[in-house]
Formats: sequence, C-alpha cells, structure tokens
Amino acid sequence: MDIIQQVIEIITKEYYENLEELVKNKENISDFIKKLQKTLNKVGVSIVRDLVEQLDESILSSNERKKNWYIERREQEKNLSTIFGVVNYKRTYYKNKKTKEYAYLSDETLGIKPHERMDISLKAEIAQRAEHLSYEKTIDSFEGDIGVYSSMTVLNSLRKIEKIENTAAPVKLNKKEISMLYIEADYIERSYDIDKIQKIYLSGDGGHWIKEGLNWIPKVEFVLDKFHLSKYIKVATAHTPYMTEYFWKYIKDNKKEDIKELFRIILEQTEEESKVQAVKKSKRYILGNWEAIMRIYNEDYIGCSAEGHVSHVLSDRLSSRPMGWSQIGADQMARLRVFTKNGGDIYDSIKEKRKQEDKMERIQRIDKRVIKSTKRKSLERLDNITIINTGKKTIINEFLKQVRGL
Repeated sequence: MDIIQQVIEIITKEYYENLEELVKNKENISDFIKKLQKTLNKVGVSIVRDLVEQLDESILSSNERKKNWYIERREQEKNLSTIFGVVNYKRTYYKNKKTKEYAYLSDETLGIKPHERMDISLKAEIAQRAEHLSYEKTIDSFEGDIGVYSSMTVLNSLRKIEKIENTAAPVKLNKKEISMLYIEADYIERSYDIDKIQKIYLSGDGGHWIKEGLNWIPKVEFVLDKFHLSKYIKVATAHTPYMTEYFWKYIKDNKKEDIKELFRIILEQTEEESKVQAVKKSKRYILGNWEAIMRIYNEDYIGCSAEGHVSHVLSDRLSSRPMGWSQIGADQMARLRVFTKNGGDIYDSIKEKRKQEDKMERIQRIDKRVIKSTKRKSLERLDNITIINTGKKTIINEFLKQVRGL
C-alpha cells in the first residue's frame, strides 16, 4: 500500500476509534492526547522506513550507481532507534568496482553510520531527559518502544556525546550594554561591552584562584559571599552560639575592633587545641577579607548565587540523592547540565559534531539527482491519492494539496 494513503488510513481509523472511546468511556482530553501520540509515533516509524527504502530504490536504479558499484546483497535489514520508535528497514549492500570497498549507499547518503543503532535526535532527547532523571527512569519516560532497554545503553549514548567545552553554548553576537556586572562565568568580553561597564563585582569564597581575577578583569571589586562568611562565623561560635548575633551586628555596622574583641573572648573560653585552631582560622579568614565583606552591604550588590547554582545545576542531579558516579560520568553530566542551562541545544551540538566528522571521513558517493528522483517519485504518489482528486474540500484534502504544491 502507498505510504501516504496508509498514513491517512491509520490516522483516520485511530482518530475515530479514540474519539469513540473518549465519548463512550468518558475519558478526558489527556487520555485522547496520549493515544494520539502513539498513533503519530506509529505513523512516524512508517514514514521514516518508507523514506529510507525509497531512497535505496532510487540509488539502485541510478545510472551513476550502476557505473561505479556492484550489488553485493539486497534487502539487508537494519534497526534504527528513533524518537518515534524502532524503524526496521531494508537496504542494499554494494561493492565498489574500482576500490573493492563495501558500503550501504542509502545509509551513507542519509548520514547513518555503520553499526549505528540510534538516531542523533533520539540521542539528544535521551541526554536531555538524563539531565534530570536516572538512566533507568530516562528509559521509562518514553512512551512506547524506542529500542533502548538498559541503563548501560543510556550511559553509552551519553559517552558518545563526548566532552562539552565550557565555551560551547552559543553567545549572542550583539554585546549587551550594562553599567553593573556580577561575575559568575567567563567569556565576558564576548558577551558584554566592557567600555560601558562601570563596575564589576566578583563574588566568591576568597580563594587565591578567585582573587586572581582582580589582576586581569577591569573595573572589578571582590565581594566575599555570605555563604562562606556564615560558615566561618558558625565555626567560630560553635561552643558560644549566643555570640553569633553579635558577629552579624558588628559586621553590618563595620565594627572591626569589636569583632577582634569577640574573637579574643572566644579564644579565652576555648580549651581544646583543635577548636582553638579552628577559631584562629575563622579569625584570619574574616579579618583578612574585611573589605570584601563590607561590600556585601553596598546598595548595588545583589548577592552571590554560586552556591545556588551548585545546588540547582550540579547537586540536584549528581549528589542530592544517594548515587554512584565515575569521574568521567560526573564530569560529563556536569558539563551537560551547564551547557543546557547556558542556552545550549544538545541536538544542535551533536549534529554539528557529526557534520565535522563527516567533513573528515565521509565521501559523497551519490549525485544529488538521485535525491531529486526520490522526491519526484513521492510527488507522483501524491497525485494518485483518491482523496486529493475527488474535488471535495476537506482539511486533509487541503493539507495534502499544500504538500504536493497545488
């Protein structure tokens, strides 16, 4: 049966069946939508199979192919997992007359690599879902059979995405003009007009690698983030908790000498050497970052979201629940989540990498005329569909005429 006629019949038949069940069983619209999705997936599998097999037939009958390639074997089966489901199709295996190499020319033309069992759009969808779900739940989240049955398959699919660089997410070409910038990432000069910025706040825990930014970022002022300040105050007042509120009050009022006095009192009341050392460390940290702490209270400082980013972007998937990660797996998942949070599109990333690989290794063996021939045959098949030529004006009729170009 003609694929387009078949698709119309499937959609029409299942539409009325689902509509009848909706009324008869008093189902809601969500039930109908779920069943409709299954129908569309079934149709998608049929269309993809037909596309590949049509192209294979066009290559088989092309003069260019006959001139350069022998037929080695016909109707070789292959399963390709897609977002619609598993597409089982048949294609022809060829042998080159001169080089003696073997190839599935239809697969090559469509960018399907040897031994590849998963379409890149499905790989991207799996990666997007695996950002939030365990590998096993990622599989369960798909409606129907996509040909992925184990957590290891999900893991291997993610591994093949390879390392995503920190600068991989696209940056808008038009630089933003702002007066204040709070640094939480790099690529500043690519994203902002530095000349228009009046002040840059660099927030962090006071580590040397963060403060190093003061040496190369223009118009920058370092601010100690409140999370780490609070952490060291808790350490200092662990055995004198009533002093915590005084620490915050004196810090807010910029009373450095009073803070020194609090530390003196605490140290006098501390006997254990380990606690003494912990209090002294807190003292060095707070007094050593005093100016950076005072900037917390500047009117134009809105705070540091670094810990929030760690929690929502990284910990939410990597450590909020008990789970084990390899070093490679943790690094890859972290990069994947950061990439998408920065506006990156996983499908576009995989597609671009595939394009670069193809430039290096893929040889275009089939003339574009073969593709045009396949398109022409499809349009001819549209001409033979009864519903188009009846003259009756329906939604399906008008849609198919648009596809055909009438």
